[in-house]
Amino acid sequence: MSLSLGGVDLASEESGWVLGPETAEEGFAQALSGTRYTVDEIAPGAFILMPRTEDGVRRTDLPAGVEIPEDIILVRAEDEPDRLRPGHAGTVSQVSAKMIDARSIETVQDLGRVTAGLTTTNLGPGRNKLFIRGLSDGAFADRTQSTVGLLIGSVPVIFSDTTPELLLYDVAGVEILKGPQSTAIGPSSLGGMVRIVPARPDPKAVHGAIAAGQASTADGEGSWHTAGYLNLPLVSGKLAARISGYREDRGGFIDDSLRNLDDVNSARIEGLRAALRWQPDQRTALDSSAAIHEVRLADSQYATGGLTRQTLYAEPYGDVLRLWSLEARHDRDAIALRSSIGFTARKTNLTQDASSILLGTEFDEGTILPIQFTEARNIDALNAEQRIEGERGRFSWHLGAYASRREETAKTDLFVAFNRAEAFVTDANLINREAAIYGEFSYHFTSGITLLGGVRAQYADLAAELNVSGSLNFGVSRLVNDRAERDLLPRAAITVDLDPQTVFYVEAKAASRLGGLNINTPVVAFIEQSDDDLFTTNFAFAISDLDFLNQVDPFLPGDPTQFLSDRVLNKEVGIRREARDGRSHVSASAYHLDWRDIQTDQLLPSGLPFVSNAGDAEVFGVEFEFDWQLHERLALSGAMFANDAALTEPSPFLAAEPGARLPSVPRFAASLAADWQAFKTKGWSVTLSADTLYQEGSALLFSEGTSPRSDDVRRIDLRLGGERGPWRVEARAMNLLDNRANTFAFGNPFSFDVTPQQTPQRPRTLGFTVSRRF
Repeated sequence: MSLSLGGVDLASEESGWVLGPETAEEGFAQALSGTRYTVDEIAPGAFILMPRTEDGVRRTDLPAGVEIPEDIILVRAEDEPDRLRPGHAGTVSQVSAKMIDARSIETVQDLGRVTAGLTTTNLGPGRNKLFIRGLSDGAFADRTQSTVGLLIGSVPVIFSDTTPELLLYDVAGVEILKGPQSTAIGPSSLGGMVRIVPARPDPKAVHGAIAAGQASTADGEGSWHTAGYLNLPLVSGKLAARISGYREDRGGFIDDSLRNLDDVNSARIEGLRAALRWQPDQRTALDSSAAIHEVRLADSQYATGGLTRQTLYAEPYGDVLRLWSLEARHDRDAIALRSSIGFTARKTNLTQDASSILLGTEFDEGTILPIQFTEARNIDALNAEQRIEGERGRFSWHLGAYASRREETAKTDLFVAFNRAEAFVTDANLINREAAIYGEFSYHFTSGITLLGGVRAQYADLAAELNVSGSLNFGVSRLVNDRAERDLLPRAAITVDLDPQTVFYVEAKAASRLGGLNINTPVVAFIEQSDDDLFTTNFAFAISDLDFLNQVDPFLPGDPTQFLSDRVLNKEVGIRREARDGRSHVSASAYHLDWRDIQTDQLLPSGLPFVSNAGDAEVFGVEFEFDWQLHERLALSGAMFANDAALTEPSPFLAAEPGARLPSVPRFAASLAADWQAFKTKGWSVTLSADTLYQEGSALLFSEGTSPRSDDVRRIDLRLGGERGPWRVEARAMNLLDNRANTFAFGNPFSFDVTPQQTPQRPRTLGFTVSRRF
């Protein structure tokens, strides 16, 4: 990395070590520690080298007589640039705060518009699943762990497989690490990791911002949002606090003709975060933060035709997420220490109309019996990580230890609505513990070749207790079970610096996901029963015939209350290139994933859920991302991926053939975006931005030949922004062509086999935002 500034002579200066900086500014501070110079950020991602003032405080304005030369090299600011240092193997997509603002990326789900290989389901806010590189374990949710990890800073926030609807406000950026993650960081994941990097408190100056806006959706109701943050130095240069908050009232657009209601799927999303940073010197920092995030969805967002459906009852959803974290870092000579501890509490509540559960069964008397299904789930998780990293000569390494403990309670209730008669009730308690030691070691040859080896040794156990009751429970009333596993997960890679701007790499890495117990599912009611009992239970769950039950046992080996751990091996080659002047960046990769014993959430014919192993699969794919500053006023960026994610040995109960594609992931998707600084007039700087997305449709189920399918999605978004001093105004048209393609062919498990379901893309939405910095 180099900087140039006329008149500055660095020949007599000796730079310090740069180890694991949290921000680009911290990296520069470490490098320039003890010299007569410092840096200042003159634009997002652009830094200038300048003499240090006598009091050591950096100034917003340049010193008198100093001008920015034409040949200055601008450096892209990344939250953790060490991950993309020479010798880094693997694919990391980094979405800056600037891109989040420019592309109107509001949520984690929106990241799929700018990131190759990241896709999501579309069941509704707080109920969606993330997939990376086609590793889909199915469209249905809530019983298995997610194949993709989600971190806020260093704190994991996904434990079941649904993603909180987090708004990306006041963040420094987002990292998407693709492929299995087991040896680089503490939390592990099969498909990849999404890391949201919150903006840190700044001890240098008071600053903040406020924003408010409104939007109108075609054939829907209006939406509005407001947000703001405030940064307060408490001790100049050493201690600072930062508080941020947001609220969005998202208008609905689905009508329910049976209840004669319009726009039923409105949602309220709000959050608050407070952070404190103490930085006594450039080598030491202590960060503490607390946050609360809440989603209230008035009703589900699926339809059965156009933008309309019919249900007897509303299907609300609530999701409350609370986080607390404490992180410390200290750099000493060639060693960097990192410690973190975090607590996560998530509570979700779901109601569904189950009135269709008896249709087509021997209980079907030609009238609909009003039945509801509710689920309340509470998760409390504590995690801690200690990490040490260093460099010596041509060697670099890191070692870490990670531990977590998760307690989960889940209660489901299937009952008759008018008298609250409970037909089937489950009450589950689960404790999951995990401990791991991990590390990586690299050797950098003078020829530009780096060899890397890594390993993770982990232990995990799971204990569960399930109580079952209700008038239709003819099986066991209580189940207690546990399991434990140890695993060793390797990583190996080689990188080659083809030239100072180009890196080629080859790597292989693995990860596993702990198997589990079939808690909170009717399958446990089949244990230790006679055939007559099974026949009675068959009535209770509205299952059409006994063949289905007879097929379940072989695929839950030895014990139908347990499902197996699954494992992924990722093999990949890739290349990254950055232009000499920093105006363009390109990355491309090709990969093969071997996935064994896929864990999957599935539905009984009644609509009630269970978990099993779906068999084995292979994924072949390619990815491509680029950004290019084509002209000082025009920038282009894009992403593309294509994959073939298919079953090789499916479990027969899926009714899937070998070669059937994994559900709910497209075979191909591509996006392209352009930003044009149109003109400047009367102090206003005006920018026009446009982006387009194409995503191929996919099957909902593993049985691809008979499964409902989502549609191909085409989308164009336009934004017109103006900025003058601290003020910014933006107008936007999202889904400009008003494409209402079915993005997800599912909504309610109890009527799924009765009525075709779809989730239309949000219709054309026109909106504006006004913001002011101070």
